[in-house]
Amino acid sequence: MRLLQTTVAVASTFGVVVAQGLPTPHLPYGPIAKRTLPKGGPVAVRGKIVDEDDRPIPGAGVLLSDGTTVPSRRALHEPLAKSGADGVFRFELKPTFPDRLAKRKYLVIAAPGRLTARLTVPKINFTATKQWKEAKTEELKLAEVGLDRLARMWGRAIARPRGGVDFGKVVLGQGRLLRGRVVDDRGKPVEGAKVRASDLMVQGRFSGVSRRGKAQHTSLDVTGKDGAFELPGTVSTGSVITASADGFMQIEQHVIEPTESLELRLTRGGEISGRVFRSNGLPATGSVRIAYEVATSTYSESIADDGRFKFNLRFPHRYRLTFQPGGTSAKDSLVTYSELLTGPREGLEVTLPAKKVPKKVAVKKPKPKPKVVIGFPVVIVDKATRHPISGFKAAAVWSYPYYAKNDGYMERSGKAQGKTSKQPGYIRLRGPTSSYTPHGAIVVTAKGYANYVQMGLNWEEDQHPSVVVEMVPESRITGTVHDKLTGEPVPGARITVSREPVSDSYSSVSATADKHGRFTVDSLRRGKYRVYAAHNRRPGASETVEVGDEDCRFVTLHIGHGATVSGRIEGIEIQKGWSAELLRDNQYNYGYYYYSSSYRPSGTRTKLLKDGSFEFEDVAAGYYEVCVRIPAVDKWSGDDMLIPLEPIRVRKRDVEVIADASQDRPGRIRGKVELTGAKLDLSRLMVVISKETTRYPYYYYSYRSNIDLSGARAQLGPDGRFDLPVEKGKHEIKVVDLLTGVQLFRSKYSIEVDSGATVEQKLEVPLAEVA
Repeated sequence: MRLLQTTVAVASTFGVVVAQGLPTPHLPYGPIAKRTLPKGGPVAVRGKIVDEDDRPIPGAGVLLSDGTTVPSRRALHEPLAKSGADGVFRFELKPTFPDRLAKRKYLVIAAPGRLTARLTVPKINFTATKQWKEAKTEELKLAEVGLDRLARMWGRAIARPRGGVDFGKVVLGQGRLLRGRVVDDRGKPVEGAKVRASDLMVQGRFSGVSRRGKAQHTSLDVTGKDGAFELPGTVSTGSVITASADGFMQIEQHVIEPTESLELRLTRGGEISGRVFRSNGLPATGSVRIAYEVATSTYSESIADDGRFKFNLRFPHRYRLTFQPGGTSAKDSLVTYSELLTGPREGLEVTLPAKKVPKKVAVKKPKPKPKVVIGFPVVIVDKATRHPISGFKAAAVWSYPYYAKNDGYMERSGKAQGKTSKQPGYIRLRGPTSSYTPHGAIVVTAKGYANYVQMGLNWEEDQHPSVVVEMVPESRITGTVHDKLTGEPVPGARITVSREPVSDSYSSVSATADKHGRFTVDSLRRGKYRVYAAHNRRPGASETVEVGDEDCRFVTLHIGHGATVSGRIEGIEIQKGWSAELLRDNQYNYGYYYYSSSYRPSGTRTKLLKDGSFEFEDVAAGYYEVCVRIPAVDKWSGDDMLIPLEPIRVRKRDVEVIADASQDRPGRIRGKVELTGAKLDLSRLMVVISKETTRYPYYYYSYRSNIDLSGARAQLGPDGRFDLPVEKGKHEIKVVDLLTGVQLFRSKYSIEVDSGATVEQKLEVPLAEVA
């Protein structure tokens, strides 16, 4: 079975100096000394290191690393920079050539008693121009470096200043120090062994799901002559220790419980080496990749100029080699694969199969067919002057009769499908692509003119329409938004202008009020519109306006304040970190049916005091539900628990709610997992408990991952026991292997948990060994 591993890179925004508008690389002064870097141009790097409670961690060390040879402990003893009293670290990252970027691939952050974090550093070099990416020689790359230098000398007109790299907040939780020795099968210390500790909870496929965009908790060390290693900042909940060395097989060991000294014993292996040739007998170039049947990733090595390659045998299992030609070999050679191999192999000789060059066959070119013009002509002119209009966009929208009657729907579709004509006042629009959509409309938009929508367009195969569109100048709606009580302007208010009747309108125009509360909506055609203003959770304000041709109407909208929803939650002991949440059931009328988005409610959260009291201000009228949100213990113990308590309706008056949670208290599911048929390390298994039916089914099934980890979850201990808090209701239990992502168990029947109850479960997971 092949195991796949997902890797994650932390994205950061940064800028680079780009020589824009410069000619082909040519330096007006003498040649640049080889590999001489121009002065200046460093990039500022910063970040803030905090603990789990968002408090700054002073004195944390940062270090640049290639991820393979630089020990993590150097960030503590020989840091590149340290965080200050505010937890912020700063240093400058000097640009370099692409072949040197691998030496600063990662940023390692370490602090005493804290987790060691590793973040990916952006690939910042001296240029990012197209010529650099397509450069074939070192001389051209050096010329590009010179052009960047000239760009900075000539000023901001052609040189953009570099932006900085901001890693944001980096959270370092509690970590522990692991020490130990690496010895061979005879007990002698192994020098130069690479020892790595990784978070057990993000192994395999789940690294991409649970750690997307976050720091990886990885600690690295290289043993000396005594074989000793020191790994600071390992994860206290469980680590995977990997050790490898030349001439030895790689081992992997799980560390769950604290230990003062760890001994890793390596078994002597061997090497896999040989030569790769092209079909003409010359040495091939490229790379060789090896894939083991038990490894979570593959390993690759470059083929030397003489065609030789060499691997260190990492595992005592079967493997396969993939030979990928590169350089000149890629022109006449194909990729080839080895048979399944086992054990050390030396002196392998592989010949890459040659590419088959097809014979040139003379093909008679067919005579060009006469060009068939599809569609119908449309002429667009100014209604008053009859002059053709330039820069317009036009589209013919064809739809079913049911939708073709709605001008708002056709206008919105026409705006999205519109194409700009190169010829003033003339364009050819296409007919329908299906006989089921013979009805349509013509939609034309142009700057300074009202949007034009011509309904009732019918298509017949033997008779195509010819249309003349007469555009009239645009109409506008302008106005201001004020606070209903104070009369002050409301900057940032969201304005939506929809054609009446709103229930039958698919087309709307949006705008945002400026700092003085003013807004303008243009390109409107004759008709009646509803102008609606909203700001945050406050009740909106609306007004209906009728505009004619070349008309401009001014409206003043006053946004009021909503009601106050306050109350108390009884029947449950409030814990630290709990909050009250007000979920709104949103419903939108689109003319033909009501569309409810209750599966994605808009929620408002506030602090829940120890006595259970809460208060929400400025709540608009609508239907809501008072809920209690119980946060997860940590990011690995599952999602927050949301318990709905009391539905309410808010109008203009304040609402006071007394919610009884005695019948909705969370319960617990505890038990033990027992494996039968085969042995497996229980610490690599996770128990996931989720509700049998979700509260928001559409949201759940649209965004769920291949293996659903939503709900309460916990990694098993050595005894296989688990104990998790759950909501009242029916649940299902799953057991997932963290290293492979395989679901090993799923409960056949639902488990019902009453308010505050505890349910015991015994899970027997049958396993079978596969040869």
